[in-house]
Amino acid sequence: ILADPADRQFFEGLVNTAHTRGNLVMTRTVLGLPDGQKTIAASIDIRQGDHQYALKIAYDRAYGAYSPGVLHEIDNLQTLWDAATAPRLLDSCAASDHPVLDKLYADKITLAHLLLAPAAGLAGLPLRGFMAARALAKRFGRR
Repeated sequence: ILADPADRQFFEGLVNTAHTRGNLVMTRTVLGLPDGQKTIAASIDIRQGDHQYALKIAYDRAYGAYSPGVLHEIDNLQTLWDAATAPRLLDSCAASDHPVLDKLYADKITLAHLLLAPAAGLAGLPLRGFMAARALAKRFGRR
């Protein structure tokens, strides 16, 4: 996010807007050490109604061998599961087939299809192609 100024500006705007609207959820995982407390992972989620979206997770690389990001996510899931105000939908926002998060988030749903049309004259082609592919998938038993 910090490497690209446009990404940073977008992220900061998103977080500020979510905070202003009361939709920002920030959590952290703390490790108790003999010399005090140490945050080993933290995350930022956005909550809208009964849906919650995992926006960003960060962890202390010094503890990387212990998978602090995964431990943090497990802790978050347990906390949300136990909460009276648990979201109905929790989206990890991870890439499809993520090697770790797919094991934590067993259920998957399609949230939306996005079609972008090219210049005029070809505008209907992507939609017709999508509809034809969908009809074939239904015909042969796949969705």
